[in-house]
Amino acid sequence: MKREGGPRSDQDPTNVYVMQAEVGPIKIGTAKVVSDRWKQIDNANPFKIFVVHREPGDLSREMDLQSLLSAHHLKGEWYRDGEETRRIILQFFGKESLPFVQYKGFAARVVPTSAKVVRRMLADGTVKTYHYKRVSARDVD
Repeated sequence: MKREGGPRSDQDPTNVYVMQAEVGPIKIGTAKVVSDRWKQIDNANPFKIFVVHREPGDLSREMDLQSLLSAHHLKGEWYRDGEETRRIILQFFGKESLPFVQYKGFAARVVPTSAKVVRRMLADGTVKTYHYKRVSARDVD
């Protein structure tokens, strides 16, 4: 994964985190202060974001997990939720359980950012049906 921003010093203490949107997608990343990063992501996202797990770790640890999840990659540091994704994350951190978001049906009402994401969600069963509705400016007050 390409990293933006300046170089990170090896002495900078970082944390590897797992965040999840209330509609399912999972984000893997690193941050010095996870709560600050959570605020940025939560404020920039139309759906509530939850911190599922965090622990000390560096960029190489983050990239190791992202590599294991490559088959479930959506965009950037976001990955498709599902049993296999959760199993990989649990094994990676050596956990029996983590507080993943439990959602049912809500994802079907989400408008993904691309046709590629829609196809993936339909293919893996995250969404059973997809309804597209064009909305004009006069429909929104």
